[in-house]
Amino acid sequence: MDPDRPDTFWYHVNSMGLPPEAPARASWEAGTLTVERRSDRGTARHTFRVDDGVLTHAAGLRLGKASEFTPFMTTVCRRVPEGASIPA
Repeated sequence: MDPDRPDTFWYHVNSMGLPPEAPARASWEAGTLTVERRSDRGTARHTFRVDDGVLTHAAGLRLGKASEFTPFMTTVCRRVPEGASIPA
């Protein structure tokens, strides 16, 4: 957390051998955490939201001089009840 602003920092580390990027600022609005990471290639926007115990992470990309974000992926995470079997 940033003590001077109501922001959260996101530190992104990849396994592709690139040097670590500077932290991105994240902000909360209406129960959604939004993070935008900027690089020379463009901007990635990640949103995280929990509704009824379900975490949804959506990511979009805006490459080059594009004006809009293109959806890249959506991940939905649910708890597996204790003792439940997970299909292979």
